Amino acid sequence: MNLSNIDIDQVIEKCSDPTYKPMIFCHRELPITIAHLIGMIDQMPNGLSAMPHVMKVRDIFCSTFKMLVDAPIPTSPEMEVEFMRVLALVDEHHEDVVRKMALGVLELRKALYKHREALGGMHPNKSPLHENLGFQNSLDQFYLMFLQFNFISRQMAHLTKRDGSSAQFTAPSSSSDSSVSDGCAVGMVDTDIDLFEVAEAAVSKAKMICEQHYGDAPEIMVDIIGPQDVEKVQHIEEKLEYILIELLKNALRATVD
Repeated sequence: MNLSNIDIDQVIEKCSDPTYKPMIFCHRELPITIAHLIGMIDQMPNGLSAMPHVMKVRDIFCSTFKMLVDAPIPTSPEMEVEFMRVLALVDEHHEDVVRKMALGVLELRKALYKHREALGGMHPNKSPLHENLGFQNSLDQFYLMFLQFNFISRQMAHLTKRDGSSAQFTAPSSSSDSSVSDGCAVGMVDTDIDLFEVAEAAVSKAKMICEQHYGDAPEIMVDIIGPQDVEKVQHIEEKLEYILIELLKNALRATVD
């Protein structure tokens, strides 16, 4: 079965519509996504799919698939509670997926380079393993698909139920790490993000990290360049801030060096 195209605007529109049943969509879509992930693992090149830790990830996904298809369709409040219990269990099972995939890459490296290392180690002019074998694109697509699965699943966990009906708008939960203090959210999607505030929060945290490691940090000027309405966006605030912090950390380190 084909995957559905998922974007933030669609999520907000559907999940804020009282006539829409996001739980049923989730019940249908997640097994399809997991099936595609299993197929991706089976088609990973250069023997990566046969590495022990990658096979463990495949086993985890097969178990997830069975749990999801065995769960009753959430057509009542009681069944919705049961389905949420299944999603929480799935989330717990997936905690180690990224680490296991990384260990699988290391296993492949060891298997393919064992003779070269026995003859005196890596040649200094040799490019990294993923460049030699060309499986980086397969991993990128795998992780993007895994992110989509997590987004759909965790969106359900963040939705507020009222009288057993579909989700409504809710105020975002308060957090000391959040730079947005007001506005609305649909599940885990913030509908009124102030990009300037997010950028300033990311700058503050990135500079603090830089100062801890180097004893100093360059000044950063924050400005939003684009259409007037670009300063207010609908997205997942913590993800935007995380991306900005990582980009700024790289820029600060390069500047200090």
